Amino acid sequence: MRPFLAELRRRNVYKVGVAYAVVGWIALQAASFLLPSFGAPGWVFRVLVLLVVLGFVLALAFAWAFELTPEGLKRTHEVPHEHSITHVTGRKLDFAIIGLLVAALGISVYLNLREAPRSGRSASIAVLPFTSRSVDPAHAMFADGIHDELLTRLANIGSLKVISRTSVMEYRETTKNLRQIGKDLSVATVLEGAVQRAGDNVRINVQLIDAATDEHLWANTYDRRLSTDNLFSIQTEIATTIADKLKATLTPDEKERITKVPTENLQAYNLYLAGRQNLYQRKLENLERARELFEQAIALDPKFAKAYSGLSDTLNVLYSNFGALEPDEMLPKSKALLDKALALDPDDADIQASLGLLAGTRWDVTSSAADLAAAEKAFQRAIALNANHAQAVAWYAGQELFSGKYAHAIELFERSLQLDPLARISQLNLGESYAGIGEHRRALDIWLESIRMNPDWPTAPEDIGLHLTELGRLDEALAWAHRARALSKDPSMVRGASGVYGAFGQTERAAELAREVPRDHPFWALRQAVARRIEGDRAGALAMVEDAIKNSEYAPPPYLYVAADLALLQGKFAVSRRHLERLCPRLLDPTPGFDTFGFCNASAFAFVLQRLGDRKRAEEILDAYLKYIVDQPRLGIKGFGIADVEALALLGRRDEALARLREAIDAGWRSTWPRNGWNLSDDPYLTGLRDDARFRAMVAEAEADIARMRERAAEAERSGDWQPLLALAAHGEGRVAPPPGD
Repeated sequence: MRPFLAELRRRNVYKVGVAYAVVGWIALQAASFLLPSFGAPGWVFRVLVLLVVLGFVLALAFAWAFELTPEGLKRTHEVPHEHSITHVTGRKLDFAIIGLLVAALGISVYLNLREAPRSGRSASIAVLPFTSRSVDPAHAMFADGIHDELLTRLANIGSLKVISRTSVMEYRETTKNLRQIGKDLSVATVLEGAVQRAGDNVRINVQLIDAATDEHLWANTYDRRLSTDNLFSIQTEIATTIADKLKATLTPDEKERITKVPTENLQAYNLYLAGRQNLYQRKLENLERARELFEQAIALDPKFAKAYSGLSDTLNVLYSNFGALEPDEMLPKSKALLDKALALDPDDADIQASLGLLAGTRWDVTSSAADLAAAEKAFQRAIALNANHAQAVAWYAGQELFSGKYAHAIELFERSLQLDPLARISQLNLGESYAGIGEHRRALDIWLESIRMNPDWPTAPEDIGLHLTELGRLDEALAWAHRARALSKDPSMVRGASGVYGAFGQTERAAELAREVPRDHPFWALRQAVARRIEGDRAGALAMVEDAIKNSEYAPPPYLYVAADLALLQGKFAVSRRHLERLCPRLLDPTPGFDTFGFCNASAFAFVLQRLGDRKRAEEILDAYLKYIVDQPRLGIKGFGIADVEALALLGRRDEALARLREAIDAGWRSTWPRNGWNLSDDPYLTGLRDDARFRAMVAEAEADIARMRERAAEAERSGDWQPLLALAAHGEGRVAPPPGD
């Protein structure tokens, strides 16, 4: 036996085997990478493996039977031992093996590094809108519903990053290739699908694709009889298979959630899916239809928890976006619906998110700390149940923004935009959050980017206009206000332009714009009252606003704010106090609380208390407010303007007030008209400063600059060319390019 083994060594059979094995490994690695890119079926690779194994045997046999000599290849038994050069070829084989091993190591490192980022990326997926292959066009909504439900199930897998519906729906019938879509949405994989419904049967085709290489990772077709059990089992199977293909781990709780059957009633399920599709449209007629569909689904299956939360969300949006419901009607109805939903399924992320939305809406109306805490708790619970719940993250971020927790709001909005990259509301609110920490350049850049992404959307231009107004850049603000109005069919989008015209002293135009709101608009009475106030009819304006709020338990805050101001200006201080206390109950706390909306108006409340003889409480509130605004920005859409100047003036601290006013004017502040309806010289809280020459000089300075901006805006209006003023927003913190006419 030993002589045979020695002969194997002498003939380099071992070395040939090692060299062949390394070459074979490299070949198989290359094939595993390249074949899928050409769409080769799996059997091709299996045949290649067999050929490599067969070749190994042939290579060993060849090494035994033949020897390479200076004269060429000869049979081994024909070469005398003394003439054999196998020791020379053996050394060459050693070097070859070392080289091949180095190459193999390099390939291995490359593939591992390639897989490492890919495994990081592969835990991300975008499920593109499913195609409906049914003849009946009504079945398109059914396909959308299946797509939506699958997204919901996948989103429950915490180790997957799942792009939200809002963003993926932008790619319906897109001409973009998958690589571009993957890049746009920052995902590694894309799922495509099609649904065909015919009678009592349904066919669902799906294919999972690597977005970077177009490699098909998995595909399947499901032909089933149409039933809730079959639909949910298909969706569960798809979700678990995707998790397996992308090496995403499933916790026991996640497995339970993605296998949950929300209803056994197929008709109720179809109504629910249609209700969700209508709710997503956010149009008044669609919301009314969604309300009917959810109600029908509940009637068919009173234990269908998600249908209750869907109906609650619909009522909430009808109130918040359109004023189609009064808060006195919406709030108790939505609460009753969510109480039923929670009793049926307390661990559903959608229901918890709906609970947070309702509590946040109630807080917006009542300013109750308990409602704010309830909203926060519900949103945190929703996100804990479903880390991919982009809507819950965005709603929570909005709650933090409105409660003044700007840093946390930024963190949450950026997280929500990872899950929903094309969500324009989140992008808009992210800009507001940066404005809340005084990063005005960053806020403007975010809004400008939003405009580039959504050029026909009026809300971003409106926010830029409102922000520039509070930066004291009134001519630019008017340009953006006109741009927003040109893009909008909503006649109520007038506050930006109306506020600037008021600051310019063009009160007739300001009043005219305020009156443009139609009678059936929820804020018609408020706008009419504002117009009357501008025209000098304060008594008529107050009567109109109080008539609108007298029978409402949940009067909208803007109505109470305007009513308090109108009563104050007429010397009706007890009336003003009543409205202010209802508007902001936290002003009555031993340690007064305030808000980022400015509704908890410390200057107004202290002014009223002073006139009613409670000077001590007025002083406590003003002192507390001055401490509160230390960490707030002065300028911008979330800034406090000259509220510190007003507070100091009411406290009788004249020199400090004038020093702060100087700071404000130097920073760019120019007018409180857009916010309060008066300019600096008419501010009732600054009466104690009017006889000071320093104050009069600063008033003149501000008014002179306002006059220059008014002329630049008038020139743009005469020429019809607002572009030079619009272009200034893309520059630095202030005007780094000279405005027209300077």
